[in-house]
Amino acid sequence: MVHEELERLKEIELSILSEFDAFCRKHSLQYYLIGGALLGAARYGHLIPWDDDVDVAMPREDYERLYELWREDSPKGYFLQRAETDPFFARGITKIRKNGTEILEEISCNVKMHQGIYIDVFPIDYLEEADERFVAKRARKIRRCLSLRAIRSGYIGERKAFLKRIVRILLCPVPLVAFDCYLTRLSTEKNTEEHRYAILWTHNYDWRHQLHPISVFGEGSVCSLNGENVTAPVDTEAFLKKVFGENYMQEPPLDKQTLPHKYIEVKFEGEV
Repeated sequence: MVHEELERLKEIELSILSEFDAFCRKHSLQYYLIGGALLGAARYGHLIPWDDDVDVAMPREDYERLYELWREDSPKGYFLQRAETDPFFARGITKIRKNGTEILEEISCNVKMHQGIYIDVFPIDYLEEADERFVAKRARKIRRCLSLRAIRSGYIGERKAFLKRIVRILLCPVPLVAFDCYLTRLSTEKNTEEHRYAILWTHNYDWRHQLHPISVFGEGSVCSLNGENVTAPVDTEAFLKKVFGENYMQEPPLDKQTLPHKYIEVKFEGEV
């Protein structure tokens, strides 16, 4: 992806984030900027130069309310993507996609689903105790479920493609909704108990980097990203240290400054 194309992609992602922020404020929904976007805000005040996506997270109750409210009051020009609205989508999260655009990733380019430019919305679930054995075992089950769901939906890519096609054939009798119900049960089983820890089960980072005292998120704080105010965890420093390490403000070496996704093609408005 050339520099000009990456900058246009970021502009659209930020416009989606702005629309998402307005929707959340309108409906009193809590969210937090996370991941590389939050790191970029802390380090530069804007998105990381070599990053190519925007992540936010929502407490599970607000995450589910987002879906219900969007069905009644969806902003024009945007699509809320999750398993219920796009059955072959298999990430276990929500994406807010921009209609009239297209971004094809290597792993999912052949999946029959909305492929617009997007931001990722992750659910935050809860635990009473941070028992390492339990969390590790639960995280493995969730990863396995997500992997099988993705293969069943047609996320093949180039890595182990032949094996994945065989597994997909074997999984054909299993309804897609069965994976989704199992994933939800695994992720939310402890949410009814006392909330002392928050965890992002479905984020790409290892669970050890996504398990936080619930006080880290709190009521949120305001941070500036590319000149716009967005909501961040109340203890942004603790969050970033847990996810990226104590030296999160230091840039990685040049050979590590690479795009995290493998995009095949990006089409902007008017090009689709």
